[in-house]
Amino acid sequence: MLLIAYDGSDNAKAAIDAAAKVAPGAVATVLTTWEPYSGTLARAGAGGVSGMAGVAFPDLDEQARATAERVAAEGAELAAAAGLHATARTAETNATSPAPLIIEIADELEVDAIVVGTRGHGRVKSMVLGSTSHGVLGHATRPVLLVPPTAG
Repeated sequence: MLLIAYDGSDNAKAAIDAAAKVAPGAVATVLTTWEPYSGTLARAGAGGVSGMAGVAFPDLDEQARATAERVAAEGAELAAAAGLHATARTAETNATSPAPLIIEIADELEVDAIVVGTRGHGRVKSMVLGSTSHGVLGHATRPVLLVPPTAG
């Protein structure tokens, strides 16, 4: 069983294609993470407005969750079209990087491997911006397939 991290990007689509080539016909869970807007605003300091931590934005949060569900479903459809037996899954995160949650779900599902597309950031840029793929690779206790960016 595979866990494929999917955010709708071209790099995530390349990860699905690679997973299908490496493990044709495998069972796969396509995971899309999402963050409530209250968490995003709290980390961003709400644009300089203090006191926003813990404020709920139910309509915006519902839109974010619904978008994640659509993205995950799209990923599962792409994976199925590529020959994988795929299901969609979403998960809410309140972290700056979804890497720990991806690892947690991989462990929960006892997957054989985690598949993650990369953005192609250099080493310094990844250190500054953070990198989901590097976070997964550096902390996972199961095999990780990193798929490089697609050719331009």
